[in-house]
Amino acid sequence: MSNALIFEARKLKLGRGSIADWPLDFALGAGQCCVLTGENGSGKTTLLRVLCGLSEPLDGVVCWRGFPITYHRQSYHRSFIYIGHKFGFRGGLSVAENLAFYRHWGDRRGGDIDDAMAYLEIGNLAKRPYAVLSHGQQQRVALCRLIVEKAQLWLLDEPTSALDQQGHEIFQDLLLKHLADGGMAVVATHKAFENKALQDAHCLRLDNRF
Repeated sequence: MSNALIFEARKLKLGRGSIADWPLDFALGAGQCCVLTGENGSGKTTLLRVLCGLSEPLDGVVCWRGFPITYHRQSYHRSFIYIGHKFGFRGGLSVAENLAFYRHWGDRRGGDIDDAMAYLEIGNLAKRPYAVLSHGQQQRVALCRLIVEKAQLWLLDEPTSALDQQGHEIFQDLLLKHLADGGMAVVATHKAFENKALQDAHCLRLDNRF
């Protein structure tokens, strides 16, 4: 597996209500993960939105394969999956219909939808309208996107916040498989990982300066 850096944040300065006066740097190569921690309001979501290109930093640059993401937005957007607090599913469609949309969207076809739902242990929900699901079930549906869409980089904002312990363990296993296949991830979380390999991942703690 190559150790070459693929994804980099160089001297980022972020702002949310006030200007942050300190630069932020990190870099990932294939198979590497960065875990973002910090209290509510510390800037985790702001940082992830900047990494996605949804928000602009006050200063600094985000680079993908050596070039700023602003130089090749279209190809960069095909390279990552972002799952935030709002999952972006349509309440009137079934679980399977929602996942089918994402599997075909942007031509990023990955794994089979039935296999993804089985992995997240929600196969019995395939025909249920998304709107009637519990928040924990909705979060498992969102995590199915990581299987049905093919992307090297995962940008995840509290991906296990509504999950029970079993769901948390399923996500850890899924993340480890992604990294073992040469994928990369930036994961914002309040909940500690029990897996030793994930505990050893690069941890970036933000404080309340944003």
